[in-house]
Amino acid sequence: MNMQNEEKQNFGVPILSWIAPEYVKNEKGTVWVTMAISITAGLIAYAILTKSWTMSAAFFMLAIVYFIEHKTKPENIPIEITEMGVKVKDRFYPFSHFKTFWIIYNPPMVKTLHMRFASRNNRDLLIQLGDQDPVKVRNLLLTQLPEWEGKEEAITDILTRVFKL
Repeated sequence: MNMQNEEKQNFGVPILSWIAPEYVKNEKGTVWVTMAISITAGLIAYAILTKSWTMSAAFFMLAIVYFIEHKTKPENIPIEITEMGVKVKDRFYPFSHFKTFWIIYNPPMVKTLHMRFASRNNRDLLIQLGDQDPVKVRNLLLTQLPEWEGKEEAITDILTRVFKL
């Protein structure tokens, strides 16, 4: 049995598929970078002046980690909705693992599919829609899951986007 047939047997036949970035990377201008460096330097200076060495080290390490993360490009990942579930990159999630879904579509800034896991231990699965038609995705998912109608974008997501974090 070849790999393609084995994959279809395990995950079902793909009904809808697309490629989208893992996350939306916000481009930051020189004003943003200057402000971020100034605020971080101010926090580190305050921590040193108050002899809070752990806090100064934490802010310094946070700045380094953020800089390294900022330099990485989001990977384009394949997404498939099959008759049995959702496949994101190499992970398959059966529909039975989800409680509900909702789509937040406000192009060009926000085009996301959110899927809430039935288990409270898991966070929501957030999938970028990219150029995929949200109506097709919605209609397909409605055959398997209830939609959380009227669900708005989380305040943390709005703040992250506004402050380009």
